[in-house]
Amino acid sequence: MIKLLFFFLLAAIPYALLTLHYTTHLHSDTTVPGLRAAAADYSTEQKLESYWSVIHEAQRLLDSLNATTNEENGASLIEERGRGNILKRQKKTPLPVGNFEKSSGQIDLVLGLAKDIPTTNLAVFAASLRQHADSIEIVLFVDSSSVDAELKSVAQKYQMQLMVYNLDSLEPPWLRQYHASSFRWPLISAHLDSLEASKYRGVLFADVRDTAFQADPFALAFENNENIFLAFHGVEARTIGQCGWNGGWVKSCFGPQKLSALSDKPILCSGISIASFELGRTYAKQMSAVISHQDFAKCERNGVDQGVHNVLIHENRIPHSKLIPQRQAIVANLQAKIAQIKSDNIVVRPSDQKPVAVVHQYDRFPQLANHYYATFGAQLFQSTTQDACQNFDLKPNVDLFKAKCDLSATSGTNVHDCCKACKKNPNCNGFTLAGSLCYLKTCKAPVTNFRMDGAYSGIVKRRRSLFR
Repeated sequence: MIKLLFFFLLAAIPYALLTLHYTTHLHSDTTVPGLRAAAADYSTEQKLESYWSVIHEAQRLLDSLNATTNEENGASLIEERGRGNILKRQKKTPLPVGNFEKSSGQIDLVLGLAKDIPTTNLAVFAASLRQHADSIEIVLFVDSSSVDAELKSVAQKYQMQLMVYNLDSLEPPWLRQYHASSFRWPLISAHLDSLEASKYRGVLFADVRDTAFQADPFALAFENNENIFLAFHGVEARTIGQCGWNGGWVKSCFGPQKLSALSDKPILCSGISIASFELGRTYAKQMSAVISHQDFAKCERNGVDQGVHNVLIHENRIPHSKLIPQRQAIVANLQAKIAQIKSDNIVVRPSDQKPVAVVHQYDRFPQLANHYYATFGAQLFQSTTQDACQNFDLKPNVDLFKAKCDLSATSGTNVHDCCKACKKNPNCNGFTLAGSLCYLKTCKAPVTNFRMDGAYSGIVKRRRSLFR
């Protein structure tokens, strides 16, 4: 503290002398032209030369002090490079190092965004988590247009807090054109900044649509009481530079030099991350700062937030980060095709055959997805499917509109989801459910009768049923 005061005084003295010097010699006229004239008449190069060396020395010492303070606090100075200086120079708050204990009364927090997600998928996410962790706080960001009685019912059943946002009110305004995977980070960061840090131990950032839980993720993440940020490998068969998607995200947002620097690094999946609370808040703030920058609009598209995630982690912008390979991970990113799915639909890691805590990307494996839908979703919607589809004629195992009158495609795990999606779209007159997608159609009558086992077609009822 004494050293800081010393350097402050050393810097302040010459500036005080300059002020005195000016007020003594400048004319008393306080109008702008008068000041300009006084300044023009007065030769600063001759009269102030004696002060420059003192000023420069004070600045040098202050810079040295700042650098020392940053180094002692583990601060990271983010260089201004890449496209449009998206990564800004910023000083981070000092963070605790080493082990930490869960204080009495502290809770863990799960954060995600649920935009246009079928309620069945939401039920899988929430019900599987609540099965293993009753006291975790679950906060989901939902678009105001998605809030209905059914969503509120699921939120109430599984004790989830819904943070409603209006897409047309997002700031800065260019966020309104972004994919949900991008604009979620400013929302998440703002929410974390509003919370009292002492209340929370850990935070988990999650893709809601394709995530299920087999255990309490925080119990495993913090079993050694470490202050950490856990980042999990994605596909391990290739590196960032060898992957067209991940390499493309880094290159288009940060430039070819950044891609070259990270080319040999492993791909990290941004779908699931787990951190102690303050580290999670630091991470979300940096994700938000990059994505909210106006120049980010030039490269923004679905999935590009994973490019930002990889840059921040691989360049050590997040203190105490640990990169976890899939063979040892408590989070299974199934697209990596390393975790094993057992016959009883339990997902285990190969290193010790122990079940993972978090199953991500389960929708890539239909048998596993159907198991989750049946286990966590079926009972929830048995009473509501009939109501949701009461204005539709339904026909199983057939596509009534194959390659015809396409309107759009949206996520859906059952007929209930497709009926809801079609009812929300004023141009929709029918649909075909195939796999985990509802293909919405404009046709007002069947145009094909293509046999497709497992599919389901529906069409808005007219005065007489179309199938009689």
